[in-house]
Amino acid sequence: MQQIEMSLAIYSKCIIQEGFDEYKKLVKSSIEIKEDRAIVTFETDDEYITKEFSNYIIALSAAEV
Repeated sequence: MQQIEMSLAIYSKCIIQEGFDEYKKLVKSSIEIKEDRAIVTFETDDEYITKEFSNYIIALSAAEV
């Protein structure tokens, strides 16, 4: 299992949710939105998925500006 925390002060909740919706098609996953962060859990041992998810969120955020 791989987990990544993303700060809502840096990334918008909408962007994280959009990225999560795409990645949950690829791998079983869950998301927990807290007041100041989002915690995304991927049910895989492959660390590559969290790195790619992070890059995808950065790209979505850059495209939003």
